[in-house]
Amino acid sequence: MTIMHVNRHKFTSPVTNQPLVLRNGQIVQGEIVKIYPENKAEIRIGTYRLIAEINTSLIVGKKYFFQVNESENQ
Repeated sequence: MTIMHVNRHKFTSPVTNQPLVLRNGQIVQGEIVKIYPENKAEIRIGTYRLIAEINTSLIVGKKYFFQVNESENQ
């Protein structure tokens, strides 16, 4: 499972107002909030919610480990 693209404009503001920093290759645990068409999913990582491109089947409400991959065209 890989997060191919993270839309940083979809982050919700946490109480601490500290940005979520994701680095290429980093492994993070997140929960699937909603599945969208075209291999997209809303993922909750801690207090943050983001939209990611995914490349495998996932189940809403389940927690998974994701590897962050940098993509130049997204």
